[in-house]
Amino acid sequence: MDSMEMITKFSTFMKRRSYSKYTIKSYTNNIKRFFSWLDFQIDTVTSEDVYEYLGYLHNRRLKAKSINSILNSLRKFYDFLYYEEKIKILNPVKPEYRQREPKPIPRFLKDEEIEMLVTSIKSRRDRAMCMLMLRCGLRVGEVAKLTLRNIDFECRRIFVLNGKGPKDRIVYFSNDTYKAIQDYLKVRPSTRVQRLFLVEKGLYKGQPISLRGIQKRIEYYAKKLDWQCPVIG
Repeated sequence: MDSMEMITKFSTFMKRRSYSKYTIKSYTNNIKRFFSWLDFQIDTVTSEDVYEYLGYLHNRRLKAKSINSILNSLRKFYDFLYYEEKIKILNPVKPEYRQREPKPIPRFLKDEEIEMLVTSIKSRRDRAMCMLMLRCGLRVGEVAKLTLRNIDFECRRIFVLNGKGPKDRIVYFSNDTYKAIQDYLKVRPSTRVQRLFLVEKGLYKGQPISLRGIQKRIEYYAKKLDWQCPVIG
C-alpha cells in the first residue's frame, strides 16, 4: 500500500469536509513525519510501533499537547482508512497513549483553590509573596520592589509606589497575609537590604529576588498542583 497515495487521499478528504488549511497541513505533516521515521508500510504498523514513536517524541522533549496533536492526526488517518477507504486495519493508536496535559491555572482562584496553593508552599518567603499577590492584588513586579519601609504593620497597609501607570496606591492586607509576612520576617536574614524578599540560596543569597525569580517560584508551585502557569509580569 502506497503511503503517500493514502496521505494525499486523506488530505483531499479533509478538504471536502471543510477542514481548515492549518489543520490539513498540520495533520499531513504529522503523518508524513511518522512514516518517514518508521519507514514501514501503512498496513504493517502496530501499536508497539506507535508506542516506540512516543518514546522518540518524549526524547525530543515535545510537550504533551504537541504529542497529543500528533497522535490525533494518526488516529484520524487510520479511521479514514478503515471507514472511508474500507481498508480493514486496526487503528494502532490506542486511547491510553494520550498524554496527560497540565490543567490551565484558573484566571480567578476560588477560596479553596487559594487554600490548596498556599498549603502546598512550605517556604515562608514564597508563601508571603503568594499571599500578597492573591489577597492584595499586587503584581509580580510590585512584590519584587516591595521594601520594609512600604509596609505599615500597625495599620496593616502597604504603600505601593510607582505601580501600573505609574501610580502610587495604598493596599490593605488581610489577617492571613499579615501572618504570612510576619512568619517570613522571623526567618529573613538580618541585612541592610531594604527590599523585603531576598534570594535564599546560591551565589546571590541575601540579594533582592528578581521579578523572574518570583515568576519561577510561582511556576514551580503551579506545576506541583498540575496547573499550567503562564509567564506573568
